[in-house]
Amino acid sequence: MIAVIGFPFLALGSGNWAVDAAREGASWEAFFWGLAAFMFVVFAATGLTGWQRPRPSRKPPGTGVDDLGNPGLRFRHSLIATCWFYVLFGIPGVFALALAVDLFRRDRPIVQAVIAAAAAAFLGWFCIAMARRGRGRLVLTADGVYHHSALADQFVPWRSVTGVRAMGGTTPLFLVDYVPSSQTRVSRPSYLFIGEPPTLTSITVTAAQMGRFAEPAYKAVCEYLDNPNRRGNLGIS
Repeated sequence: MIAVIGFPFLALGSGNWAVDAAREGASWEAFFWGLAAFMFVVFAATGLTGWQRPRPSRKPPGTGVDDLGNPGLRFRHSLIATCWFYVLFGIPGVFALALAVDLFRRDRPIVQAVIAAAAAAFLGWFCIAMARRGRGRLVLTADGVYHHSALADQFVPWRSVTGVRAMGGTTPLFLVDYVPSSQTRVSRPSYLFIGEPPTLTSITVTAAQMGRFAEPAYKAVCEYLDNPNRRGNLGIS
């Protein structure tokens, strides 16, 4: 709800200040507040996209591999959603950098400028680290279900999967529930600063992540869970 009400008003206010600064000839202030307005627009749009229920894709999924190189049926994360995720963290980074420059220009306390510069550096490093992980994907192999995302890598053998649940609401998603076992693999990227991965009992796949492949991916998981005899064809192009 805050994305629908709060951020648009913040964007409107920042945009108004940007226009006023431009009229007064304060180009730097106009750029600063214009960037702030754009950042709030991004935040608002991110919240709104979580409510989308995209139409199912008619294109067949491709083939891909899991973390061990085993081939399978691949459903890639939406390219638009992936780029939007980078923008979500990149714009605040640029804003923090602009704030640091502004603080240096105004001879404000050096501590404030250093904090803003450190925030910009951290967000920049975070975006680069996420980009190095590549685009997310859900891969169904003959052995199990593998999901690669910006937040985790999970592999679950079919015999550990207990069910698949679709959930609506403001953020449509589906859950692949499972019982952890010795063959379950879970890892977190280092930039999340999480030591030992927590014990998870489901793979979460959101419609925002998958885009038009959300429904086909859900149906495919259900189909191969209910029909073990068909799993041998997974990964065969």
